[in-house]
Amino acid sequence: PGETFYLIKYGEVQICKCINNQNKSLDILTSGQFFGEMAILDNSQRSASCIARTDVACLEFNKANFKALVLSNPQIVMNLLKIFTKRIYDQYRQFKIILIKEIPVRVCDVFLMYDELQGTASNMDESNTKRKFNISVNDIASWAAISHSQAHEELSVLMDRGKIEIFEGYIIVKNIHDMRRVVDNYYMKVEAFTKAQQN
Repeated sequence: PGETFYLIKYGEVQICKCINNQNKSLDILTSGQFFGEMAILDNSQRSASCIARTDVACLEFNKANFKALVLSNPQIVMNLLKIFTKRIYDQYRQFKIILIKEIPVRVCDVFLMYDELQGTASNMDESNTKRKFNISVNDIASWAAISHSQAHEELSVLMDRGKIEIFEGYIIVKNIHDMRRVVDNYYMKVEAFTKAQQN
């Protein structure tokens, strides 16, 4: 059970959760962000693990001083609402990706999710389709709920086809619309199969 939550003064904290026997990275938090607050708000057990990625210093709050903090600082409430909104979105996208039965399509959808997070997903300009994502093979494996070797294999296929380039610390998607077509085709096939089953 969580009795305290934390505000990061400096450093990076990775939020992880075990899903399908794999550690899934949910988020990386930095200075000024919270973690552990859900247990305080709804008296629940901890739902994820936190790992320091760098040296980290945090302020620790309990229920009593959390209430005082919120009442004295409305900006804290706004920050919490932003955090909750992002976490709800992340959970929705995570489940949407995991429900895809074909692993290559999952990997493509992970790229689309990162495109959404960067705010570039609405850019339909055909002359600006290249994307740089500061992610690794491990990040792809984690979001797609597959092993590192599976992620490496799927990314190698995409690289061999000229769809992506992999560098230390980032991946270039040469045409994000290629990823969108793969995912859209998958859902069209699922929809067609579902309609055929209903007839």
